[in-house]
Amino acid sequence: MILPVVVFVSSLVFAGEVEFKNIHYVVDEDHLTAVVAPTPKASGNIVIPEEINAKGDKYRVVAIGEKAFKGCKGLKKITIPASVERIGRNAFEGSGLLKDKANWKKGAVVVDGCLLATNNEITSKFVYKGKEPLRLIAEGAFAGNKTLKTFIMPENMKEVPFEAFSGCAALTSVVIPDSALEIGDRAFFGCVLLKSADLPKSLKRIGDGAFDGCAKLAAVELPKSLDSIGVRAFAGCARIKTITLPAGLTEIKDGLFDGCTALDGIVLPAGVTRIGNEAFRNCQRFRSITLPEGVKEIGDRAFYGCTNLKTVEWNEALRLIGKEAFYGCKNLYVPVFSGRVGVEKNAFKGCVF
Repeated sequence: MILPVVVFVSSLVFAGEVEFKNIHYVVDEDHLTAVVAPTPKASGNIVIPEEINAKGDKYRVVAIGEKAFKGCKGLKKITIPASVERIGRNAFEGSGLLKDKANWKKGAVVVDGCLLATNNEITSKFVYKGKEPLRLIAEGAFAGNKTLKTFIMPENMKEVPFEAFSGCAALTSVVIPDSALEIGDRAFFGCVLLKSADLPKSLKRIGDGAFDGCAKLAAVELPKSLDSIGVRAFAGCARIKTITLPAGLTEIKDGLFDGCTALDGIVLPAGVTRIGNEAFRNCQRFRSITLPEGVKEIGDRAFYGCTNLKTVEWNEALRLIGKEAFYGCKNLYVPVFSGRVGVEKNAFKGCVF
């Protein structure tokens, strides 16, 4: 069996590097924004301004990029302006800021309302109670934490960042506030004990691999506001039995429910036009599926190994059935398709002819 290779990239990507007061920035000339870039010689007390002057323009500083101050052992203190909306993975790894024990309070380092990092000294139920409101969590801030069991995010949070809780082996529940609009890529990747996640009604996007590998996640209520659910977002969630997809979805992304062995069927929204590669691979409890009128393509191995699948309600719009799409669906009777439908290699191998 060939497993898909998915590359996840942090969203802090811009073009054009400049230097301003000994700090490196990458600027976006179209949007007049700037991101703090790797500055290996940074030391002492650093003040990140809300805007910088460069190339004859003013650029608003909106983020501190991945590994921006990694290994800066001389970095003692930093001021982060309110304009910063994102802090990249490992931005302060190995820096003097994190090595100074005085900066750690109950297992976390918080600067200007930004949670930069945590360690295994945080309490199992983490509720932030600092003097200033927590407005932002750095990417990967809790990644790999072994003690965190429950996290209640503050009410003003707008997103769960990239890999924020990736690999938190003890995490069992998380409460995401109504203010959140996005769950970032791999936010809860590999949280093997996560049983519940309360999703806000205002949520717009669930990122690639967001809950991939959450083997004990049993119940998820997707809000109607969702218009995007990423690649492999719920792959490997072997205990999810039922899930209702929001009406606004137009595509079932690659690997979305790959390996969801307890999923007992699903209703596809009327606007869906494509079912991605490995979308429902090894969903062994599937018995039937109805293709909405607009579905034109079924991807490679989309229903591979759905051994109990007996009925597919086909549509007139279908034009392509990918390689091994229904491979091993031993109870599925294969109809005769018109010449308008392309059927690729081994699409129905092991089915009933």
